Amino acid sequence: MLFWYHILMLEGDILEDVIINIKTVQYDSNSEEHDTIELRTEGKYYSDDGTDFLIYEESELSGLLGTTTEIKIKGNHVELNRIGEHESKMSFEKDKRYQSVMSTPMGNIPLEIMTNNISYDLHKDPLSLRLEFEYSIALKGLFQGKNTISIEATHLK
Repeated sequence: MLFWYHILMLEGDILEDVIINIKTVQYDSNSEEHDTIELRTEGKYYSDDGTDFLIYEESELSGLLGTTTEIKIKGNHVELNRIGEHESKMSFEKDKRYQSVMSTPMGNIPLEIMTNNISYDLHKDPLSLRLEFEYSIALKGLFQGKNTISIEATHLK
């Protein structure tokens, strides 16, 4: 069961069960190669005071097993928070640069993110959410590239 589920229920928020489809394409600046990861999982959606949230458990496929991801969307600002084995907090806002630290079992890795584009579309009845963002990322000494992420969430029937 999701860790956040208990916290949210205590706050009285209404959670919706959703199916979340995530497609991440990671482009390596040095080799011009790219990797694609697609994940389909069940999760939770809720809205609170103009902010939308998606929460789901990561899987072995994403390489983040043992981690809960929370995506917080408010206007053109997106926060991606991971709690568990692979903790990190990343912020995305068009044309803004953010620095953060990714916590891994092998140590902390400084990272820098520059968001190039964000689009967000939400329909509430029935629930249909689509979020896309593209950003440049640099993990100090390990990787420099560009990522695109497409997220779709629909009400679980």
